[in-house]
Amino acid sequence: MGNQQQHRSLPNNGMSDRMFSTKIDRELAFPVWALQQVLVPVIVSVLAMSTASFLGTVFNRQDGRPMDPVPEALMSIIFFCGFAFLLAVLVRRIFPRAGATGKWIWVVPFSILVGGLVWDLARFPAQKVLAGFFYPSGEDAWAAYLLTFPTLACISYSLGTVTRAGKPSAAPPASSSVENSV
Repeated sequence: MGNQQQHRSLPNNGMSDRMFSTKIDRELAFPVWALQQVLVPVIVSVLAMSTASFLGTVFNRQDGRPMDPVPEALMSIIFFCGFAFLLAVLVRRIFPRAGATGKWIWVVPFSILVGGLVWDLARFPAQKVLAGFFYPSGEDAWAAYLLTFPTLACISYSLGTVTRAGKPSAAPPASSSVENSV
């Protein structure tokens, strides 16, 4: 035992356990993140597009006649972000530990969006690029619906996982009564 070093441990008052603990097992962190990374944009896109299509039918929008770009963009942003935020609150309530990884799903789509913007801005006029990414109209709408709106949905989902609305409610602390003896 002369060659072995003795390790002196610091006193542990439980603070380091709380400080450095994670809410999800490390071996499950990446698969849970990857699952959310794929499913959130898909689910939100289906919900948003279905709702927009349904509302277009309800308001008697004629087939073959597209919606004006500004209301379409605003409606899409509201639907994508709203459904994503609500999905985050729902996921957080059902699977509380999924929020630890869900707050990071915005990074990949945001990086792809920024990369696509920079790439297109280097090759095409800025007005055309910005219109294609943020002002869906005609055939140029693919960039908004495949990149911009899902990215906004992922950002909204991430916000939903970290806000108070997304956290499961905790039971109120038990009240203790102190009796004064006279």
